[in-house]
Amino acid sequence: FLFLITSFLFLLPLWFIWKKIPEEKVTATIIDGIKKYKGLRTITFLEGSLHFFPSVIVAVYALLFFQQASAVGWFLSYLALISLGIAWFVSRHSDKTQQRKKHIFVLFLALTASIISLALVRSVIGWLVAVGIFTVIYAISSPLRLAVSMDVKKIDLDFWKTREIFLNIGRAVTLSISAFLFYYQLYWPIFMMFALITLIYPFLVNYKLKEIK
Repeated sequence: FLFLITSFLFLLPLWFIWKKIPEEKVTATIIDGIKKYKGLRTITFLEGSLHFFPSVIVAVYALLFFQQASAVGWFLSYLALISLGIAWFVSRHSDKTQQRKKHIFVLFLALTASIISLALVRSVIGWLVAVGIFTVIYAISSPLRLAVSMDVKKIDLDFWKTREIFLNIGRAVTLSISAFLFYYQLYWPIFMMFALITLIYPFLVNYKLKEIK
């Protein structure tokens, strides 16, 4: 029933696009886009690597703690509610101050520590507390990661197309490694891989994007 509703809702935007939006053709070349994206390629690769950590890695690992579907649903709702208000507040503050790097260094070092803590907890209560802390920090850092990229490049179709390419490469690589490790129940290396990514990220931003505050 839920999937049928979702399918119908996906059809509504198609109707509005067909009726309301005039036809327009915009071209973007991959090679030129990749060249113009210099300085952001590795950063975006790492950013994409982190995208599915909360929704896939944390959610799948949480199944070790929760045995019922309703418990998983409450857990995911808990994560969403924590994230919403805090991300909105911090992104507004960052836009006003324009101090991206200072926020990113603090947040990503805290994010590294919170990911390591996720691998250490063994109880349901400890897991909920650790995930809550991680989710807050991750939600705060999310709009800043995008803002960093938008601060240094012209925002056009080439930008978005190239950005998605490197985001997807990062997602594919880390999810493939994670799937392999999950299959063999090697959970510790998964968390260490993502902790290493969050540790490297702010230093890479500082090194490659010197024009950002």
